[in-house]
Amino acid sequence: MKHFNILTLSLLGSTSLFGAHPIKFETQLLAVDANEGVAVADYDKDGKPDVSAGRNWYRNPGKSGAWVPRPLRIIEDKGGYAHSNGEHAYDVDGDGWIDVVSNSFWLPEVNWYRNPGEKGLKWGRLWEQNLLIDTQQKTNELCQFLDIDGDGKREWIANQWNKKAPTIVWYQDEKGKFKGHTIGPQSGHGIGFGDLNNDGRSDIVIGTGWYERPEGDPYAEPWKYHPSWTKSLSCPVLIRDVNGDGKNDLIWGNGHDYGVFAWVSKGFDND
Repeated sequence: MKHFNILTLSLLGSTSLFGAHPIKFETQLLAVDANEGVAVADYDKDGKPDVSAGRNWYRNPGKSGAWVPRPLRIIEDKGGYAHSNGEHAYDVDGDGWIDVVSNSFWLPEVNWYRNPGEKGLKWGRLWEQNLLIDTQQKTNELCQFLDIDGDGKREWIANQWNKKAPTIVWYQDEKGKFKGHTIGPQSGHGIGFGDLNNDGRSDIVIGTGWYERPEGDPYAEPWKYHPSWTKSLSCPVLIRDVNGDGKNDLIWGNGHDYGVFAWVSKGFDND
């Protein structure tokens, strides 16, 4: 079992872990809208990073100018939440134009939105919606879209705020079709990905503990589950060696509350 000491990090001037000179930021308000996802990518291929968030995307104006909202998709609301939760920039169809992948807080579908290209972006066309994955789960929240098996293709990790829902990874087969593999029966608010036990294989952290990746094919069997905590963790949880001792630690925010924390690893035993 992995053992941690808890270190609380203050966001108001604490620099002991990260250097003596804090980085200063300037706030730029882009929109006031009910979305829960943002991605940064060069959508218009002009060499500058742009922003997409929910209904709109925003072309980078450079050092001067305004971040004007430009239409991306039409999203319905439910109970004050937009059907947009988690947003990822990725060229799904391989045409050289970066698309947007997003899931919904209430619906099981993961959709991708096709970048309309140079003329379509200029004319303000909506991005075509396409189904990527049907997760068959209705408690998806800020899922992760990254390469967990090292094959160069991204996998979809379906994070569930419902603790009784399964943790599922959707991976691409040789034809590029997504197939689901149940990592385990437990889930929980918050998710992270990285080598937690320093065995050279990346594990998955959830709101109730963590899943240990097995040797060999990661989709051949369920992963070993380590119930370790019951927290409302952030999305994502970062797995990093914050104190340089060679052991990976956990950095997480308190989901729907205040506080940023580092759980500093004290090593692990055979259990």
